[in-house]
Amino acid sequence: TIVEFSVEKPEFPSEINSHFMGLVDVSIEAVEEMVATVRAYFKDLTAVRDHVTKIMFFEKESDKIGERIKRFLFDKSDIDLSRKIHIRTFVTYLQTIADKAEDVGDRVSIYTIKRLM
Repeated sequence: TIVEFSVEKPEFPSEINSHFMGLVDVSIEAVEEMVATVRAYFKDLTAVRDHVTKIMFFEKESDKIGERIKRFLFDKSDIDLSRKIHIRTFVTYLQTIADKAEDVGDRVSIYTIKRLM
């Protein structure tokens, strides 16, 4: 994805720059909590649940922000459809990062339960 950003160089409307950066931030937060979850699995099993809860929160936030951006884009009539689809693709990529972090968190939760048995 980072290669696609550097090759395709998407141009975001100024109205969504802050929302897009917010999406980047919550995706990063989800990944950071995922890393903390995995570390907690090896050091402090009781902390795993808290980290997984935070991952879920950030993933939901990424969904909300992504939907807000997409609704804004497709409601605007002055933006070409090709540009809308191009931007939507990058928004979806960022949402997928948070989704994958949540998937890892779910797996670590299952492993934690098995380990505690």
